[in-house]
Amino acid sequence: MRMTFLVVVTILAISPAYAQKSWTGKYEGNLNGEAIILTLAEAGAGAVSGTMTDALNKYDIAGTVKGNTLKGTASEKNLGLVFDMDAILLQNNIQCTLSVNVFGTVEKMEIDFMRSPTVSGVQVPANKKSSNPVASKSRDSRITGTWVKESNYSSGSGFGGNYGSMSSREVMVFNADGTLTSGGSSVVVGGNDYTGSSANAGGDQLKDVFWYTGDSRLYLYFAQNNQTAELGRYYIENGKMLITGTNGEKLLLYRD
Repeated sequence: MRMTFLVVVTILAISPAYAQKSWTGKYEGNLNGEAIILTLAEAGAGAVSGTMTDALNKYDIAGTVKGNTLKGTASEKNLGLVFDMDAILLQNNIQCTLSVNVFGTVEKMEIDFMRSPTVSGVQVPANKKSSNPVASKSRDSRITGTWVKESNYSSGSGFGGNYGSMSSREVMVFNADGTLTSGGSSVVVGGNDYTGSSANAGGDQLKDVFWYTGDSRLYLYFAQNNQTAELGRYYIENGKMLITGTNGEKLLLYRD
């Protein structure tokens, strides 16, 4: 799962009421420009189970619920990763926090999910293209192209002691028309006596996600929810792009 690519972007249709509804259903969210699908079902009194999937991995969900709160885990078997999961159900939205201990450092990801609507009516013909909602927006041509985010973690010593490492590489393509395409990603974990890896070739356009710029700021527009998120102020020099989020967090991307 993407932990840090770009800035954590939330999609939340804010509801003024906190009335409890069933957790069962399919939910759609977005993390760092990538679609995340969460499917939940009741698994007995006070329990839920399900799956959470992104472009790279599939996680098994198991948890207990009390009212509109959920505590549980999201487990990825191939890499042996287990995230602690805390969530709150707000009408048709789930505010979710995933936490994982990476060699002594707790990494947290916040994802806001919206319950997928039941669609009915006339099907749109396959040859009918949807309009580009950011066609009239400005886009800095220096951003157009492929950018890479790389992360490396290590802990311990390789000389007779315990050692662990994790590296990830994520690629995003900012197309000139304002669309975004996944350029693929890979994750490798290893230690004294274990190793694991996962990769995704990419090539898929991110559905209903668009980008544009203004006043040296980078924005994402999510057409499905009619929501705009400011990623932050950007600075480009020598094939590098530094994005400073609204919360002060800085992210460095490299031109591929």
